[in-house]
Order: sequence, then C-alpha cells, then structure tokens
Amino acid sequence: MPIPLFGIIVAASALLGGKKTLDAIQNNIEAKKINIEAKLLYEEAQGKLSQLRDETSQVLVELGKQKINVLNNEMKTFLDIAEKVKSWKLGFALWKIKRQNKFKESTVKFIEASDGDFANLKSMCVNASDLVTGGIATVGTGSLLAVAAYNGVAALGSASTGTAICTLNGIAASNATLAWLGGGTLASGGGGIVGGVAVLGGIVAAPVLAVGGFILASKAEENLAIAQINLDYARSAADEMERACSVLQQIKSYALECSEIIRGVSYKMRPNLRYLSGHIVNKVKFSNLEPIIQRNVESVFKCASVLNVLLTAPIITSDGSVSPNYRDILDKARKEIGDYYLKPSKK
Repeated sequence: MPIPLFGIIVAASALLGGKKTLDAIQNNIEAKKINIEAKLLYEEAQGKLSQLRDETSQVLVELGKQKINVLNNEMKTFLDIAEKVKSWKLGFALWKIKRQNKFKESTVKFIEASDGDFANLKSMCVNASDLVTGGIATVGTGSLLAVAAYNGVAALGSASTGTAICTLNGIAASNATLAWLGGGTLASGGGGIVGGVAVLGGIVAAPVLAVGGFILASKAEENLAIAQINLDYARSAADEMERACSVLQQIKSYALECSEIIRGVSYKMRPNLRYLSGHIVNKVKFSNLEPIIQRNVESVFKCASVLNVLLTAPIITSDGSVSPNYRDILDKARKEIGDYYLKPSKK
C-alpha cells in the first residue's frame, strides 16, 4: 500500500524540525563555551591589573612617606648647614672645587642656587615637618601619591602653612593616573579598572559576557554570533589591560629604584650631617675650616643635590603618563653619587 503524500511530508518535517532543534542545542552549547572562555579571559586580565594597581599604589604611598621623612630629617638638617654655607658664598673655595672637578655639574649648580631656591626648599621642609607632626598616618593616600609620583614635593614649597594636605589632595584628584590609583572617581581619586585602562592603555568596552540561558531555534545562531563578539571584546580588553599593566609595572619599578637611591644616599649622608652639626655652629669662612670638615661639606652638598632631584622629579606627567626622562634621571643620580653610596655598610 503506497504511503500517503501527507504522511511523507509530516515525516520530513519532523526530521527537519528535529535537526534544527539539534543544531540549536549544539549552537547554544558552543555559545556557552565561548562565553565562558571570554569571561575567564577578561576576569584573569582584570584581576592581574587590579592586583598590580594595588601593589603600585602601595609602593608609591611608601615612597611618599619616605620623601616626607627625608625632607623633615636629612634635608632639614642640611639646610641648617647650607644657610651658613650660603653666607660664606664659598668664594675662592667654590672656584677651587670646580677647578679640581670634585663636584659634578649638578652639584655645582645646587651650591650656586639662589637664595630663592633655598627658601623654596626650606618651605618644603617646613610643610613636610607639619605633615610629620600631624602624623603621616593621617595623610591620605592621594596626598602621598602626589608626593611620590607627581609634583607634590614641589607643591609643598609653594603651599602656605596649614594648606599642604589640601594642596596635595587637589593635585592627586586632577591627575588621571593618581586619581585612578587612589580609588573613586577622577574628581575624588579613581575610576575603577575601566578608568585605569583608559588612562594607561586606551579603552575597550567590557564584553557583554551573557552566559545565562538561551532561547532555542531562532535565537541559537544569534547567540553563537554574540558569544563570538564577546570573545573578540574580551581579547581586545585583555590586550589593553596587559598594556596598562606594563605601564604600572614601569611606574612601580621606577618608584622602587628611586626609594633605593634615596635610602642609600640618606644613609651615607647622616654621619656627615651629625659631624657638621657639631662642628659648624656659626658662620665661618670655608678656608678657616679644617680639611676634614671641608670634605664633609663637599659630601653633604653632593648628597643633597641628588636628593633634591629625586625628591622633586615627577615619575608621571601632568596627563598621567610615565615621564619620558625619568630613566635618565635615575641613571644620572646613580652616576652622580656612585655605587658606594647605594650599598649601606654592614658594620
């Protein structure tokens, strides 16, 4: 008995429908796998950036504290001596030092600094002392970031008494990178992961990452296409966050190296400062000093010249990017002071 045409059509339709349903299920399974891959890729990159952000912020906070303490201690004591040195005007002694090449060029320039330059340095020390007196623990993250990485130390020289923290907070909130490292919005200091990627490496919108349920059949192919778009977005975002991590790593590395040099120079400077503080009480002619005192004077000026540069040179620029010449600054500081000063004695 021949099979009715209607029956054949029904059977064919059932088979076709079943195949579509099976294809839809497979497409949705594949879409879910792709979305999970995209989500894991994005979250891994996000976690790495977030961790490095926290690490960099902490390193900069510690550098900020270190700079404030150096201003309040070594540089403050140096200024007490330097004010007497400035009154000597060094005269023939300075000419002799230059002639013998005992000082590098930057040190000579520091010795020849105008009274205004020394007054600015003194203002930095006074404001740093106020911050220490009030308790560094009470100084906010934004302020310490500004001191560590931007022009916060220089701003201390122009800040009026009692306004240092407000001045530093304003700097931190206006600089994109410092704001992001400090947490919150740009106005208050932050911007989240997306904000950091925007500042440090461009910006890619976060993928949709729709890993939830899917509608079968008619939506299956669309779900698979969306999942592939999610994966493309995740890959792009991960690349951008990796570039942002490279910038953060550079900032962190520079901050650690700056801290190392400051620590070494300060360590070697302290004995000279103690010695000079006990031997130079009043204004005196350089030529009347004993040779050993003259050598100590030369040493503290050399150390102070290096510290002055490292305390004030910004690691990042006004637009939040890494200062292009900071590597050169660190190299010159090492060359100026010598490796000996960077290796504290074990005795």
